Amino acid sequence: MAMRRSVLSAFLPPLLVGLVWFGCSLLNDSDGDGSTNPTTNPTANPAGTGTDDNTGGGTETGTGGDTTTPTNPQNVMDVSNDQSAIMGSVDTSTTSVVPTSPYANDSGGGSPNLDVPGLDPVTDGSAARLALYGETQYFYGALTDNGKEVPLVKIIANTTTPDVYDVAVVFSPEFTDNTYGTTAEGWKRKFMQVVTSDHVELEFLNGSGETVLKIRLDLLSASTDVPSGYACLGLGGDGGIDIGEPEWVLSYGSSMDDNINYYGYWLFENSPATDSIYSVNPQYPNWQYYTTYRVSLDPDAFGSSGYGQVNMTYVHASPSKGKETVTVSEGPPPDEGTPEDPFRYFTPTAPDTGSTAPPDTSTSPPDTSEIPG
Repeated sequence: MAMRRSVLSAFLPPLLVGLVWFGCSLLNDSDGDGSTNPTTNPTANPAGTGTDDNTGGGTETGTGGDTTTPTNPQNVMDVSNDQSAIMGSVDTSTTSVVPTSPYANDSGGGSPNLDVPGLDPVTDGSAARLALYGETQYFYGALTDNGKEVPLVKIIANTTTPDVYDVAVVFSPEFTDNTYGTTAEGWKRKFMQVVTSDHVELEFLNGSGETVLKIRLDLLSASTDVPSGYACLGLGGDGGIDIGEPEWVLSYGSSMDDNINYYGYWLFENSPATDSIYSVNPQYPNWQYYTTYRVSLDPDAFGSSGYGQVNMTYVHASPSKGKETVTVSEGPPPDEGTPEDPFRYFTPTAPDTGSTAPPDTSTSPPDTSEIPG
């Protein structure tokens, strides 16, 4: 498509590779109760050992996540767009990793269990593939009543590797982000509003223009299968499938899942304090402030005509930072690194550098049985 641009040419510096996620239209509808019991001393899991869960992490005053702006914060991506300063190195050998679908039927032919926690993008190889082969699309919409259309979604798709395709959706922080509690940046939202009902709806077309897969991907749900108590459950939780076969979905995850289960930030009241340019909080240096969903698919889903595109007509978030439902259409890439580019502060999930302590399991996560449905 004319709107697409190679991520390799725009984002791949020598020896350092950016990670990018996958995309489509968001349906984020929640009004939960924000009271939970946060853990203390939030920490990080070693790279590749965490499961991929969708939860927003909040911080507590006195545990390193207070509501004050970090001293001398380091911005994750300044307007100079210096990629070498923000990208994590990627083991390109993981491009050949092909995850096994958690939805493949067992030998007895029974229905698959949909409530399976996802994988982080380092383990499933999608981080490296998207960095090396991803192509971008942008979708615009009018966030306010003034009618001015602005970029709201960035979609990145790898359809180059023969055995697995990867897609990532990154939402503009002018619409929604991964901040909440007393440290929410530019809006009011509670942690439980991240947990309940948040998901993204995606429609995939083949090369003949036929819809072959229509799914909803979960952002974060209660799960007893991970120590944190929360996980991205893919087609389970608030996810689902309307068209296509579940086993075509090979892997999935989200930035909120990475925050909690890959980096180990068990923050259930307030997200790490930041500012309007999403400067790094030095006590939570890997926190992902951008709301991102990703999925890896079996190329067989698209048949002989091959991959076509991800279709998107609207975005919805409740609450949002502007209109809750916005009609969107594809548009040109924004001028990178300028105020017109809402993605200029985006840093994707990268291999963990061990910059935070091991998980503290002395405090249990919230009682997930009390989470409203």
